[in-house]
Amino acid sequence: MSNKTHCSHCGSDAEPLVIRRGSVRTQIILWFMLVLPGFFYSMWRESTKRTVCSVCGSEDVAAVCPLEERHRFVHHH
Repeated sequence: MSNKTHCSHCGSDAEPLVIRRGSVRTQIILWFMLVLPGFFYSMWRESTKRTVCSVCGSEDVAAVCPLEERHRFVHHH
């Protein structure tokens, strides 16, 4: 099953990227130093997760319906 999104900014239909604020390195260091700060940092990073276009980085993306994708393929090829 395809996980493509359509970007309203650049018009591409591509697999999206999921990005989070913060850094994995800081997260790992906090987990090794103290469990509680590591836990809170991990929860904060998870709450900042967003899906962006893999082509232009815009957050203005929407899921591509499989039927719509099939319709475009059939009528454009």
